[in-house]
Amino acid sequence: MRTVSDRHGGEIRIPGRPWHFDEQVPSPEDQFVAHQGEHNAELLAELGYDADAIAALHAAGALVQPPAAADPPTVETAS
Repeated sequence: MRTVSDRHGGEIRIPGRPWHFDEQVPSPEDQFVAHQGEHNAELLAELGYDADAIAALHAAGALVQPPAAADPPTVETAS
């Protein structure tokens, strides 16, 4: 288990990776939990949606929107 920032001033515990290496250092993307919808545009672009189609989905309210501003990520790992 590891403790990560919820990016709202609190912390949550989530399962860690099942593998461990002696000299492994957590990468920046492992330091926080993404907000729901935070990566919508990137994922839809990878699936072939263009910017206009993504904007239309946002305008229609079809996509979950992440909070406007998030706290800086922090992490504390636990064994």
